[in-house]
Formats: sequence, C-alpha cells, structure tokens
Amino acid sequence: MRFHRTPPRLKDVDYTQDRTYLITFCVADRRPVFSNSSIASIATTQLREFRNAGLYYLYGYAVMPDHVHLVIRLRKVGIHLSKVVGTLRSAITIRVRRQFDRFEWQRGYHERIIHGEKECRETIDYVLANPARADLVAADEQYEHSGIVDRWR
Repeated sequence: MRFHRTPPRLKDVDYTQDRTYLITFCVADRRPVFSNSSIASIATTQLREFRNAGLYYLYGYAVMPDHVHLVIRLRKVGIHLSKVVGTLRSAITIRVRRQFDRFEWQRGYHERIIHGEKECRETIDYVLANPARADLVAADEQYEHSGIVDRWR
C-alpha cells in the first residue's frame, strides 16, 4: 500500500491549466485559531492580496474557525495549483505566527474541480452558507470573513 503526504491528485488532470476549484485546507488538529477575528482577518487579507497580485480569481471564500474554503480560478497558466495553495498557506502562516506562534496547517489540502456556471454558483452558495451552518452568524447575516470578490466568468 502506498501512503501519500497529501491527498493524491487526479492523474489525468493538469493542475497548471485554467480551471475553477473548490479548495479546503485545515488548521492542524482542527484548532479554532480563526475564531479570533483579528487572526481570521489576517487570512482574509492574504486571500485578497494574492487575488490582487493576479494569481487567481476569487469567486468565494470563507475563513472558518478551523479551516478555509476558497472557490478560485487560476489566472496564470503554468503555475501548479499546489504551488498557489502552498504559497498562500505560507503567507498566512508567517503573519499569523506573529500573534499565535504555535500555528500550523494540517498537511495537504482538498480540491474539487468545478465544471460550469451552475456548479460554480452552487459551490459558492455552499461556501458562503458555511458560517450560518456552523452557527457563527444567523442565516441572513453576512459573515465578516467570507465573501465574493470576482464574478464567475
């Protein structure tokens, strides 16, 4: 039996191409580090900064207490999805450790390829509804650490 450090990626998929993904990565031991609003703001700022730097379109995101959901589309063909995720997680780690020195991510991340506008809309709705499902806000309230930056194209 073969063991992987991270979940295995699909063999027939070129993760350097222009695709839309749902990405989820978790804090080690599922510690609710991001329940601290100032630390969650660090993650939110980094998500938006990497989007503004042109790495990806950010269709939806939610920084939950112990994990992060992103709906992104790579903008720079040729850069592997794992490089984008690794760079983003590293940037968040560096900044969070200034306030919480024992911060670590769980190894790896999960991705799902999103096909088409309908599936993208449903996935964004799922991500944006996550805070209400976790009772962080009432169903009709906007969660401070979630949102839509770009419209799906």
